Amino acid sequence: MTTTGRVLLAGGLGLGTLWLVRRLVDTGLKRPARPSEAELEPWEREALDVGDVGLPEGHDPAGIDEVPVGRGSPADYCITLAAGEGDDDTAPHCVLDPLSDPRFAPVDRGAPQAAGEPSNSTWPVLTSHRSRLVVSYWTQGGVRGYSGRAFAAKRMDNDGPRKHAGIDLFANDGDIVVAPEDGRVLAILPFNAGTWAVYLRSVLDDRVVNLGEVEKLSWREFGIKPGQTVHVGQPLARIGVQTKGSTMLHLETYGVDGVDDEAVVAAIRAGDLSWPADSAAPAWLRDPTAYLLTAAKRTYQREQLGTG
Repeated sequence: MTTTGRVLLAGGLGLGTLWLVRRLVDTGLKRPARPSEAELEPWEREALDVGDVGLPEGHDPAGIDEVPVGRGSPADYCITLAAGEGDDDTAPHCVLDPLSDPRFAPVDRGAPQAAGEPSNSTWPVLTSHRSRLVVSYWTQGGVRGYSGRAFAAKRMDNDGPRKHAGIDLFANDGDIVVAPEDGRVLAILPFNAGTWAVYLRSVLDDRVVNLGEVEKLSWREFGIKPGQTVHVGQPLARIGVQTKGSTMLHLETYGVDGVDDEAVVAAIRAGDLSWPADSAAPAWLRDPTAYLLTAAKRTYQREQLGTG
């Protein structure tokens, strides 16, 4: 088993979920044949008929940094190191903790940080990608990671400029997407460019996490359906491939305390959570930077230190 595979195998996972994740990792994260679309479930057909709810990744006019966080010399910004994997990946990865080092605290990018961090969380994708656990975000000193993947990054589409409503995480085609926290599957909807999104509502009902750009029908492999309760680390789907060939996990967070499920899904489908460049951030939109930094730190601690 690789060190990447051990990411969820210590601390905070139920025995059933632990067994399933261990089984998946021990078989090398192998995937079965892609599911047939011959017989769609009624809810799948209904979602497909409504159409995409996400926006294309678009072009980042500001460009993308050449060196992501965690590559190169760690002397001035690493608090912990996780060894790289593979012959072509000798440099260490950095896990940043803005609570320990204020130099790397995320700056305000136009929306509140996702509040109410779960007592237990994990990195939302099982991957051997060389830049796993990298969170792209902005600090007072500049960008950490890739500017084009960060929250509020500039986007240019056919409809004009807008801002990135989430953070794009590094992942490979077929990597397993897992629940970053305990919750309930709110919806599974077509996202963009041939991919779909799983929307997870937190166990406290105060947050929705959009896990976007997953492979169509891949949730069937894990028996996932809307309305289902899931636990942190439980497999949900697999990373898909956009029509232009890109692979990633696009993650957004919404603050929805007191809002019923139907209203949240209606807002998602209506595009109310997209972010035009000349407008304030949608009221429900939350910056997932701190949420993901916390998950990265806890994942590192479980994997390398046996804590967290």
